[in-house]
Amino acid sequence: MPTKTIMVVDDHPMMRVGAAAALSNAPDCTVVGETDNAGDALEMALRLKPNIVLTDIRLKGDRTGVDLARDLRSQMPDTKIIVFTNFPHEPYVRAMMELGVEGYLLKDTPPSDVLDAIRMVYKGRNVFSSAVTNSIVRGYLRTSDSKQDKSREGLTSREAEVLQLVAEGRTNDEISQTLGVSVKAIQVHLSNLYAKLGAHSRTEAVVQAAKRGLVVLEDKVP
Repeated sequence: MPTKTIMVVDDHPMMRVGAAAALSNAPDCTVVGETDNAGDALEMALRLKPNIVLTDIRLKGDRTGVDLARDLRSQMPDTKIIVFTNFPHEPYVRAMMELGVEGYLLKDTPPSDVLDAIRMVYKGRNVFSSAVTNSIVRGYLRTSDSKQDKSREGLTSREAEVLQLVAEGRTNDEISQTLGVSVKAIQVHLSNLYAKLGAHSRTEAVVQAAKRGLVVLEDKVP
């Protein structure tokens, strides 16, 4: 596997050093830098040009991980950004999603899953902790009830129904029972949805659908 160069930005020394050490132990990852604030992080990123920046929301000083992500998007658009934080709250999730970050993980994510996420993001995929998926959806769909004329962007009526049920958290078995079709048929519809939405998973499909206003959810607190 090609080596992924990573920069770690976190205001907590033990978390930052621990994350850097864990990533450095992976044979296909190299940590090229670490820091605790957005200003140094941007300067370091411009100099070291990492493939991926792993950043917390709360950083040392008066600038946040959101500020850092905005600067990176402006000055280093090819650098991929993964948020690694304890904050799954909607304002943070929404701000980072609007900046187009490739990943949003919570710090209780197992190290092996963090490594898998880094590898997937490196390949061009998006990765989000399941705990923040509802926040992502709510953030993009808060005003969706008022959008009566939503474009289906090439989805069939049945695909739109399946997508809506996926966004509501239904399993394939539950969708099958609701629509009165086989589980295999649901799997086919999901494959078609992934292709049309440019997604590789249920979470990615929901995120893409939310961005485009293709689904409607009740605004529930998880």
